[in-house]
Amino acid sequence: MNKPAVPDACRLVVESLPDGAVLVDATRPDHPVVYANPAFLRMTGYAAAELVGRSLRILHGEVTTQPGLRRLRDAIAAGQGTRAVVQNFRKGGEPFWMDVQIVPIRGEGGVLTHWVSLHREAEVRGAPDEPGTGRFRAMAPELLSRQDSLTGFRTRVAFEELLEHQLAVAVRDRVALTLFMLRVDEFGRYTETFDRAAGDALLKRVSIAIGGCFRRSSDLLARYDDDLFAVLATRMDEDQMRAHGGSICARVSDLRIHHPHSRVRRYVSLSVGVAGGVPPSGMSLRQLVELALESLEQARAEGDTARVRLLG
Repeated sequence: MNKPAVPDACRLVVESLPDGAVLVDATRPDHPVVYANPAFLRMTGYAAAELVGRSLRILHGEVTTQPGLRRLRDAIAAGQGTRAVVQNFRKGGEPFWMDVQIVPIRGEGGVLTHWVSLHREAEVRGAPDEPGTGRFRAMAPELLSRQDSLTGFRTRVAFEELLEHQLAVAVRDRVALTLFMLRVDEFGRYTETFDRAAGDALLKRVSIAIGGCFRRSSDLLARYDDDLFAVLATRMDEDQMRAHGGSICARVSDLRIHHPHSRVRRYVSLSVGVAGGVPPSGMSLRQLVELALESLEQARAEGDTARVRLLG
């Protein structure tokens, strides 16, 4: 079977689009990339030579069971266009959410020859409404099970899956990452003083404060345990880690939530442990988490403060 020629008009359109766009061959196994426009290359961090001839599955990392990906695969199998929100990974391993629309291109006799895949970075971490509306609705049930119902953060299991991938990339490429572990000071005393419902309301408010400190699309936030939160961030040096940890503590203190029996402050406070830097070869997820928790325990000894442990 002869390789179908890429329509010149189609290539010109893809090249000129302001959003990320890719042209792939629909006639070959794995649908390899034929052309990716400059916007897509900037978005993903890949060079054209690294994408052409390869499947876009390179962007999925190890997170291959997303509902959005299943929706795209079903549409491709049926030869139909569709739209979905999926989590992808840039070349450096940084996760981000992408609103993807695929459009079939047919040649003579209606034969499917190519797909145009349109990509826009998505701020909303949910699933799109009916195709073509551009609106977003609540997160799909399959994703909801990986989301903490109280805070909206990732669950521990979902977070550790992504953390393990990010750690492997950081070790391989010798790039820095930063793991924050954050715990509400004297949370047990708070729930004893009031009740569990009040404790849940407190955690909700604290999670909003924490989320306000991490606004980059690459930041991963999780409710790691009952009153323990975890955040994975990138591109931070030691001074930035300390400053960011301190700003999180200050933001929670500024909520001025009364805590009459706290041994730390009159108001609810937060302790932060940080482990960051370029991870050494062979470092495991468990070792990284333990280092961050050790820093957290040092911070909790004083309360309402942040402590940093450098990797390496």
